[in-house]
Amino acid sequence: MALAFLTLISEDLACISAGLLVAQGCLHFFAATFACFVGIYIGDLLLYALGKYVGQPLLLRKAPIKWFLKGEDITRSTQWLSQKGPIVIFISRFLPGTRFPTYVTCGLLHMNFWRFSGYFCLASSIWTPLLVSLSMVIGATASSYFYLYQQYALITFMGLALFIWIIAKTIIPLFNYKGRRLLISAWQRKIRWEFWSPWIFYFPLVIYVLYLGIKHRCLTLFTAANPGMYAGGVIGESKYAILKNFSDVEEYLATTHLIKASATTTQRLEMAFTFMNECGLNLPIVLKPNIGQRGVGVSIIRSRDELEASIVSATEDMMIQEHVVGYEYGVFYYRFPGQEKGQIFSITDKRFSTLIGDGQSTVEELILKDKRAVCMAPFFLNMIYGPLLSTIFSKAKILKSLS
Repeated sequence: MALAFLTLISEDLACISAGLLVAQGCLHFFAATFACFVGIYIGDLLLYALGKYVGQPLLLRKAPIKWFLKGEDITRSTQWLSQKGPIVIFISRFLPGTRFPTYVTCGLLHMNFWRFSGYFCLASSIWTPLLVSLSMVIGATASSYFYLYQQYALITFMGLALFIWIIAKTIIPLFNYKGRRLLISAWQRKIRWEFWSPWIFYFPLVIYVLYLGIKHRCLTLFTAANPGMYAGGVIGESKYAILKNFSDVEEYLATTHLIKASATTTQRLEMAFTFMNECGLNLPIVLKPNIGQRGVGVSIIRSRDELEASIVSATEDMMIQEHVVGYEYGVFYYRFPGQEKGQIFSITDKRFSTLIGDGQSTVEELILKDKRAVCMAPFFLNMIYGPLLSTIFSKAKILKSLS
C-alpha cells in the first residue's frame, strides 16, 4: 500500500524503490510490481478524470476560452487522438514529463473511457515490471541512471522531433508547387498584420490598460468606456440588449429576435419559424450567440434542416436575425463626456474572399495562385477537404461494419 500511494507522488521513484526492496529480499517481485501497477493505473485514471470533470468545464465551456477554441478544432483534435491514442499513450508512458499533459488532455477531449483506460492499463503493465526489474538488477545505481534518463530523455526526444518537423515542413515541401505555395502562405501570415493572432494585438493593450488602472487607482476603469453596455462591452455583453437601445432607429437595423436557451426545443423552433413568418423573412437567415466575441458561433443558415439542427443543438441564448447582403464596414466612433458630437476614429473595409472559376484550374489551384487567398490557404483547403474526408471515413466505417 505504501508503494501504491508513493506512485501518486512519483511513479518512477516508487518503481525504483520496489526494485531495490525486491533485490534485498524484503518483497516478492510480483507483490512489489502489482502494488506499483495499481497505484500508477489509479493515478492515470485520476488525471483523466481531472481533465474531463474539472478541466473541460473550465476551459472548453467557459468564456473567454471557448471563444478562441472552436468546435471544429476540438473535434479535429478528438479524432486525431482517437486514431493515434495508443501511440501517444505508449510514448508518454516511456517519456518522463509528458504523462500529465497527455492523460489530462485525454479527459479534456472526452475520449472514450474504456478504450483509453485499456491503453493506460496495457502501457503500465509493460512499463512497471520493466522498471522494477531494471532497478532490481542494477541495484543502488538505478536511481542515478534513471535521474540522467529523466533529465535528458525529453530534451533528446524533443530535439529529434524538432529536426524531423523542420525537414518535413520546410525541406520536403520545396519539391512540389503546392508545398512551395503553402510555405509562402505561412510566411505571408507572419509578415502581414491582418493575419496575425488576436493575442499579438491584445497583449500590449492589456499592459496599457493595467498601467492606466494603476495610474488612476481603478483596475476596472476601462469598463466605463461604453456606459450603455454591460461591463463597457468588454466581455459578457448581450448583443440583443445593445440593439434594443436603438429602438428609435429600428429601420436601420436588421430585424432580430431572441431565442432563449431555457425554452424547450419545440418552443425554440416555433419561435424561429413564427419570427420569420411574421417579418416576411426567407432563407438565408443569420443565427448567432447572444453573448459572444469576434464572430464565434455566427452562421448563415441556408436550409430549413440546417436551421432546425442549429437551434436544437444550441446550449445558450441565440439571436435569429435578418440576413443583410452587401459590403461590411467596421466604424470606430467615440465621444468624450460633455461633448455634443463625437469623432469617427477609423473605418475598416471588410473584404471577404470570393472565388471565380476560369474553366481550367481546380479550386485548390485558384486558391494557391491568388496573392491574398494563399495567405488563408490552410483554412480554405480544410473547408474543402475536411467534410470530404469525414464523409469518406464514415462510409469506410459503414462498409467495414457491413463486411
